[in-house]
Amino acid sequence: RWRQRLVGGGDLDETEALALMADFGLPAVDFGIAGSWEELSVAVEDFGWPLVLKTAAPGIAHKSDRDGVRLGIADPAGLEAAYRDLAARLGPRVVAMPMVAAGVEVALGMKNDAQYGPLVIVACGGVLIELLAERAFRLAPVDTGEAASMIDETRLARLLAGVRGREAVNRSALEILIARFSALTLEFADCIAEIDLNPVIVNRDGCRIVDALVVGAMADRFC
Repeated sequence: RWRQRLVGGGDLDETEALALMADFGLPAVDFGIAGSWEELSVAVEDFGWPLVLKTAAPGIAHKSDRDGVRLGIADPAGLEAAYRDLAARLGPRVVAMPMVAAGVEVALGMKNDAQYGPLVIVACGGVLIELLAERAFRLAPVDTGEAASMIDETRLARLLAGVRGREAVNRSALEILIARFSALTLEFADCIAEIDLNPVIVNRDGCRIVDALVVGAMADRFC
């Protein structure tokens, strides 16, 4: 099903990309899509609080740049207020998800080289991806040992171990994710050009992919 969706160079938006990750057994956050307040009320019934609400308007890849993300929504009244604001400015379509406990933000990605194949990329995520412009690269497949080496090549290792009084997080969960992600990149090497998972939140309990984007390959290049 996913190969049929991707063949021909089609891109996957956030919700489709998260669904692909989840179907492949990667730890993607749960989400619900809605196009009205009534649909949103039903979509979040099983999530609990707090919630994150994002615009799902077509064509907005970087939602924060459009003030299209609301974090830490604590109750139904706050959810309705956030929805009304986003709907008025950016359109009625939104995606809601449980808010993942705070941790270290990691960027995990792939670029598909026409000659060598999928290149797995690990870096500090969130706002730090711009401030700490360092990345580790490996050709897929990557095992957990190689994933550990990639982490150690960047300042991400120090962040995961805990700095300035912060507790250490579950680094081994991230290493497993990197290895499994590399397997996904090989599985779809003929029809995906790029994948961007940012951020992946790594905390004491494990890790969770909370945002994702998949760029389909050009039909005449890979498929």
